[in-house]
Amino acid sequence: MTITHAVAGIDPHKRTATVAVVDVLGAVVTSLSFAVTELCIAELLSLLRSTTLSIDRVGVEGSGGLGRPVMLALAAAGYDVREVQANRSRASQAAQPSEDRRPGRRGDRTRDTVRSGPAAGGQGRHPLTGLRRTGRAAGLA
Repeated sequence: MTITHAVAGIDPHKRTATVAVVDVLGAVVTSLSFAVTELCIAELLSLLRSTTLSIDRVGVEGSGGLGRPVMLALAAAGYDVREVQANRSRASQAAQPSEDRRPGRRGDRTRDTVRSGPAAGGQGRHPLTGLRRTGRAAGLA
């Protein structure tokens, strides 16, 4: 008897989650959505155990947030559970400015202080009050 290996991936949402089981060739064997309740998570575990495939690993997106109840149940059942990052294309990542390159927002003292501090040639802000330095206090007069 040949054992067919597979992996499962779970995408959790606020009240539901979707699971897909994929074999070693990349073919989707089964896919279903379920409510994130104790009863439905128990049914998910039953489904994963009843399949003829050997599920080697389960990926859960957001295992520290919305996927946490599912991740904990899978880990307690003995599955190798891994965190999966949301799938974003390279084009969408390049189109979005990174946090470091985005201009500082109004009222964001940390960014304004770092970007316009005296060492950067700007007038800077006072480290305690956050008020913009001018004249002699900025070292310009």
